[in-house]
Amino acid sequence: MVKNKSMVKMSKNWWMCLGLFFLFVFALPFTFAAEEETPAQTDCVYYFYGKECPGCASTDLYLNLLLSKYPQLNIQKFEVYSNSAHEQLLKDYFRDYQVAPESQGLPVVFVSGTFFVGEQPITELLEDRVLNNDDNACPSLGVQAVLGIVGEKSASTALDFLDFVQVSSAALKNSFVPAALALLLLFFILFLAMENEEHLLRRGFLFILGIYTTYLIYGVGFLSGFSQPAFGKFLVYFMSVIGLIVGIYSFKKFFSRKKLFKLPEKVVHLLEKVRKIFISPVGVFTFGLIAALFTLSQVSGVFLLIRLREGTSPLLFYYVLLFVLLLIIVVLLSYFLRIKSNVQAVKNEPYNERRANLWKDHYLKLFNFMIALLILVLSLALFFF
Repeated sequence: MVKNKSMVKMSKNWWMCLGLFFLFVFALPFTFAAEEETPAQTDCVYYFYGKECPGCASTDLYLNLLLSKYPQLNIQKFEVYSNSAHEQLLKDYFRDYQVAPESQGLPVVFVSGTFFVGEQPITELLEDRVLNNDDNACPSLGVQAVLGIVGEKSASTALDFLDFVQVSSAALKNSFVPAALALLLLFFILFLAMENEEHLLRRGFLFILGIYTTYLIYGVGFLSGFSQPAFGKFLVYFMSVIGLIVGIYSFKKFFSRKKLFKLPEKVVHLLEKVRKIFISPVGVFTFGLIAALFTLSQVSGVFLLIRLREGTSPLLFYYVLLFVLLLIIVVLLSYFLRIKSNVQAVKNEPYNERRANLWKDHYLKLFNFMIALLILVLSLALFFF
């Protein structure tokens, strides 16, 4: 009987030991996990970057990973290339943190009492600084002593970042966006209404001057209300429909002089008056001025950077000049082709003015046919864009 009690007691002890063993085994991973748990970090980091900054994309990715590792980390981001207030704030920090001009650049982070300039110092040193930093306050201006590391960097302002090649490339590309091509389409339509090559040259440049004026006004800070995307889309689709109508009518006129229907005499006179108003000096300038308003939503980011800066009028004038360069080339080329066709007509009939005029009319008809073909192609391209 005593033996049985002893065996029961031993059996209970064995089961207790086994239970404690399994409890220890299952609790062991959680013990290590608790020991390895990342401590909460509430440091405040100011991060300054630029949209086109070469090293900023990698730094952005690194900071996002750092934030996922330390969710309570306070990282405040400031884009400086397109935000003048952020740019001025960065200048203030560079000044108060006593960063030498030759060391200033992007990307840059400021932690209380410390700064890191360049992708490599940030990605290699920032985490250690966060872990070892006892001051979690946001970096403040007016500090006395700071420690900073400077590596390879990019320009800290948009004007330093922009160079001749980038501005030129952006302006030329801007002249081929759909809204800008809609302006070219409008010029081709006005071209068909021009009476002679002198009108084509002078009024073509007045049309371009209207566009140039609008862009300069927008560039110095006005007309911001017209930068809505809906304006650009409206101009593209409106001009594509008008272009299709004008192109088809011009094709029909080239192959057949037979009229589909006869308009009343009063309507014909009214349309002729409207045509003369549209191709008058004031008319073409106003056309360019107003039509350009509908293209402002499709200007390049480089133009917007220039627009946000003060004292950059030479750069602004240069950008807009390149933007209208395609139209200038079209006007000059059209003018010289018209002149050449007139000279060729005289060469064909040097002693017969009447026949020479017939040749001029023939060349003009061919020339207008080519313009109508361009109008159709451009209208279809814009319509299905």
